[in-house]
Amino acid sequence: MARNLFREDGDMREARRMLRGGLMQSHADYGTIYRGWIAMEVDSGNVDAARFLFLEWRSQCGGKDGGFWCSYITFESRHGSALRARAVAEAAVAACPEDPAVHAKYAKTELRLDRKDSAFAALARALAVFAGDPVAQEWLVDEVRGYRDALRRQGFAGRLRTCCRRLVIRLGLGMDTSGSIR
Repeated sequence: MARNLFREDGDMREARRMLRGGLMQSHADYGTIYRGWIAMEVDSGNVDAARFLFLEWRSQCGGKDGGFWCSYITFESRHGSALRARAVAEAAVAACPEDPAVHAKYAKTELRLDRKDSAFAALARALAVFAGDPVAQEWLVDEVRGYRDALRRQGFAGRLRTCCRRLVIRLGLGMDTSGSIR
């Protein structure tokens, strides 16, 4: 209801009052309320208020929700500094050491910040944590590798490589398994 009020009227003051009231209810779903509220603050351009809500959510809910931490890391990656994003990622791993998604998010954040050595060190630590769980290890490697590959494709060299491959295909030239033109 608060989100609809915000969408229709743009009235953040009234929406905030409604959301704060929702948090006071004994059966409140804190995660849902905070996620919606944070999204509204970001949509209205109030990044500082959204950051405050992440901190409040953490203190209210004990900080053991891996989904919360992944959202917070993403938020700081988009709206904060590299130092802040890294600090949140480190706090996330400390708070949720048994959550592979949090470890993957940390490694992917380091990749996004172009810190490959730190990313693979984070991945190595995660693999050690999940040494007894080969499914989690495989997922972690696939997740981080897939993200690294996606970042490569987004870069200039990746786009150039894709254009060259398309040109080679269009010209009817073959490529061997290493990607070299025959």
